[in-house]
Amino acid sequence: MKHVVLALAVWSAAACARNDLVPIDCGTRGDGYSFCPPREDHVTPPKNWSEWVDRLGLPACPPAPVLVVTTTASQLDGGGGITDVTQAGPELSLHEALTIAANRAGPDTVTFDPEVFPSDSPRTILVAEELDFPSSLSHVCIDGRGAGVVVQWSQASTQKAWSLLDGSAMYGLTLLDLPSELEVTSSQVAGCRIGTDGVDVFFGDSSPPYVIVVHTQADIGPGNSFAGREDYSTAIAVLDSAQVAVRENYFGWDPVTRLDLALANAVELIGDATIVGNTVHVDVFGVTIRTNTVPNTVVITDNTVVCRNPTQATVGIQVATALGKVGPNVIRDCALGIRADMSTAAAISAHTFIDDLVAFVTDVVVPPPVIVSATDANATGSCVSAGTVELFTIDGGTIAYAGAAPCTPGSPWTIDAPSTFAPATSLIATLINPDGTSAFSSPVTLE
Repeated sequence: MKHVVLALAVWSAAACARNDLVPIDCGTRGDGYSFCPPREDHVTPPKNWSEWVDRLGLPACPPAPVLVVTTTASQLDGGGGITDVTQAGPELSLHEALTIAANRAGPDTVTFDPEVFPSDSPRTILVAEELDFPSSLSHVCIDGRGAGVVVQWSQASTQKAWSLLDGSAMYGLTLLDLPSELEVTSSQVAGCRIGTDGVDVFFGDSSPPYVIVVHTQADIGPGNSFAGREDYSTAIAVLDSAQVAVRENYFGWDPVTRLDLALANAVELIGDATIVGNTVHVDVFGVTIRTNTVPNTVVITDNTVVCRNPTQATVGIQVATALGKVGPNVIRDCALGIRADMSTAAAISAHTFIDDLVAFVTDVVVPPPVIVSATDANATGSCVSAGTVELFTIDGGTIAYAGAAPCTPGSPWTIDAPSTFAPATSLIATLINPDGTSAFSSPVTLE
């Protein structure tokens, strides 16, 4: 039986990211547990990944010369110095298209012939070990929309994947057995499957610990699906960055097949970022903000985090050295919902915790408020430090946000029930001020 440790825990339950595109049956595991809360605005699920990407409404590639890949072969006719399709022979391979784009000023768009890469029956480009892709691409849009494109490396490969720089983009591709991190700077990755074809996980022993490493002004999402190893792989690492967005992606779960997929960690932050609207199913950590010499400024909101191994040391959100806002989010089935260390001044706010063993642990030295009285209509109390009081209800294994009010020492605060509090409901509260967020107050049961 799971227990909620009131003095230490808090979690937030939110709807699936892009649930307007995902049917309400978001998937179940063997015991019948449903990963996503019911929604009335569900639609018919997409037939395949290409249809899913079409529904995302991604931007068109900028006007540019178009290089159309016409073969699944891994070849580089004309050598590494080619700058035009006339130098590539009768067919244009992905290697050749990216090499041409890297060798000339750009911009360039790379597309895929749908006769060769049909959207309803994707074709695989098996990367030849003797051929290297260009190390970096600037002002290149790799556009797999309207086609079925899978790029797969050998698990023993020592090659490197390309890097996207300076206004580049990648849409609609499936990348399997990546041999190195995919680095993204000032570019977008959206509507891609990475590490999975939606059914199986392709992440070998030689695959990197980080799948994508993002830098300044990277935009990851919407609509990507990530999978990896359940013991150490991290889908996205944000390193010393600014203006990074990780939005409306699926970690450890696929929005088309609706299958649960292995993945140790979703996002690790050592830098500033906005993490919003993601669906996260993980085996170890959901979102981790690492200690940094300069505080990370973060916005982490409207995510659903599900831990698959609640009896293990799973953590939904771990926060260190951060400013900004964490919440609301939904956190479910984790050993520990949220952990905040003493250097965290971020507001940890308005979460819902469902069946977490411990909801919220904090080392921040902010005194919690006191709930003096509670009725079915409201709760009142006091505080010894000025800030904002947030009230939560406890119903079985669920801790849910109920409202907020400002508080000044010496003056009582009052928070009205959203409708009415049910009989025998227990209430707890936190205090948020510029120093951070307090632990939960002692619980009070309705009078």
